[in-house]
Amino acid sequence: MSDDRAPGPAPERKKARRVGQRGEEAAAALAVRRGWQIHGRNLRLQAGEADIVCTRTVTGGLAGLLIEVKSTGQGYDLDERITAAKQERLWSMARELVPRLQLVEVGVVAVYCDFDASSERLTWLELDAW
Repeated sequence: MSDDRAPGPAPERKKARRVGQRGEEAAAALAVRRGWQIHGRNLRLQAGEADIVCTRTVTGGLAGLLIEVKSTGQGYDLDERITAAKQERLWSMARELVPRLQLVEVGVVAVYCDFDASSERLTWLELDAW
C-alpha cells in the first residue's frame, strides 16, 4: 500500500524554522524590555509581512515600531542580510502602519539574533528612513 501524503519539511528546514521562531521570541522580549508593547506578529501589509509590530505612548499620541528579525544558529554574517531594497520595503510597511494605527511617529529596527549551543547574542539596529 502506498502512502500518498506529502513528505514533511526536511530536517534543515525544521531547524531553520525553530531558529527563526526563537529569534522572534528573543526580539519581542528585547522590545518589551525597551518599553514597547507587542501589537502584532507576522502582520500582512501591502508591502510585505512585518515580523513584529510594537507600539508605545509618547507625547502627542502613539509611536510605532516595525521590527525585522534576522536569526542564525550557524554564525553567518547577519550584517549583510538587509539590503537597500529590503530597507525600502521595511519603510514602506512602516509608513502603512501610520494611518492604520493612527501613529504620530514610526521607526524601523532590525534585530539580529545569533545563537549557538550555549548563548544568544542580540543586536538592535535602528534603520534610517529612505
